[in-house]
Amino acid sequence: MANPTRQFESFMDFGLGFDSATGNIRGLAVTRTPAAPVPGADGQMVRFHVHSVTTISEVKSALGVSADASFAGISGSGSASVEFAESSELHSYSCFLLVSSSVTNASTHMLDEKLITGPGSPAELIASGNLDRFHDAFGDLYIKGIETGGQFFAIIQIATSDSTDQTNVAASLSVTAFVGAGVGSLQSHFNSSAMSSLSTHHLDIFCLQNAGQGVSQQQFTTIDEMLTAATNFAETALKHPVAFRVELMDYVSLNLPPPPNAVDIQNAKDVLADSAARREAWLQFRNDIAFILQNPAQFNTPPVDLGALDSDGSRALNQISAAASTCLNNLSACRFVTNVPEPDRSKLPSRRSAIVVAPQRPPTIDGITAFALTAHSQLLPQWKTTPHSTPQAQSDVVLGISWKNAMEVAVVNNTIAAQQGVDPRVFTPNLSFDMASPIQAKMNEKRTQIPPNFAEGKFPDFTEQSAIEAMSELLLLGFALRQAMAELGEDVSKITFN
Repeated sequence: MANPTRQFESFMDFGLGFDSATGNIRGLAVTRTPAAPVPGADGQMVRFHVHSVTTISEVKSALGVSADASFAGISGSGSASVEFAESSELHSYSCFLLVSSSVTNASTHMLDEKLITGPGSPAELIASGNLDRFHDAFGDLYIKGIETGGQFFAIIQIATSDSTDQTNVAASLSVTAFVGAGVGSLQSHFNSSAMSSLSTHHLDIFCLQNAGQGVSQQQFTTIDEMLTAATNFAETALKHPVAFRVELMDYVSLNLPPPPNAVDIQNAKDVLADSAARREAWLQFRNDIAFILQNPAQFNTPPVDLGALDSDGSRALNQISAAASTCLNNLSACRFVTNVPEPDRSKLPSRRSAIVVAPQRPPTIDGITAFALTAHSQLLPQWKTTPHSTPQAQSDVVLGISWKNAMEVAVVNNTIAAQQGVDPRVFTPNLSFDMASPIQAKMNEKRTQIPPNFAEGKFPDFTEQSAIEAMSELLLLGFALRQAMAELGEDVSKITFN
């Protein structure tokens, strides 16, 4: 069985004792000998991982935070990893992606260390059979080796607006996209079309970097900057490493009597693990309540008072912390918490789904068309004087005249506006912004599809060629406008006579 390891914390040093049940650093019980690297081992071990996370527990697991380390933070002796995990404020209503890189350089160890002897020394406590006092002062393990290198963690939080949006974003962050991939593939995935929808979402990046100095410790604000830092982290941890993990050895290796009661130690570990799980569940529960209170429009009406529910969470956390504190202070007093229930998530309001708005057909009757239709109804009676033309031909000619007049008004408005440096919308009627409307675009399309001989024989009352050509042009304009309106679903019954 491999010797245990532990994340490096303040005050740790070669030879210091360590209490494996509580995670507390204890006094120096062994002689310090010069630390030496492992011969012929100057390479690095690099671990890179990316996956989606939804709970504080998952973040702590990825960071290698143990249960007792979680509670060490209560007394102010916790590691940066614990603080990072809990300060990221994970809740259940955003999507989170964790990118982690761990680099281990060659480790160094003490060799030939011995128990300190002399009056009142650790050796004397052992000799006098005062094992409880020895355990209280020096723990059950000591720090034999220190690993240098570094750790890099980044949590990417993508804010979502409703349950549907959250499901879609989670699909974009599918872990399967990263299976077997390194930093390069991850960067490609973030720049892919599958992630394009995230450009409209608010994004936060939380980072913890242990290693580097100067430029290599520069904070970043974009995903590309973060991924570049992750890519270069192995080199950063080689040039400017930190002590980030200690290797522990039990005192039995020094030919001492057996360490304190193994049953009590295991029970303490189990109790602290259970308390840590309960604490993390209540922490996330309160984070969820805070998010709901900040974003009430995203949720249905709460079934209970959320303020009272938050107070319940505060009391539960105090009880859990008190029980853990008792256990840390006295291993034999460790008891499982039985008077604190699990958070009742059924009391939280459900999140609303996205409101699906039925697509609306954009209006196609623009100002120019409306102007032409009004003028058409006024001018049409005058064209009954051409009795040998069909009613439809008469109507289309009048519609063409009316449309042409409307376009002339729009052109004049634009020209005067450009000369005077004013907004053409000040003119009445305001037609200048309708020249590129859907119905005008469709009308231009229909004009190109009408054959040249379309108007042939439709004006027997006109004999002069110039008049026939003018009438043909107007007929073509009116016919094209009527066809465009019909294709776009507008009512053309008042201008149709066939």
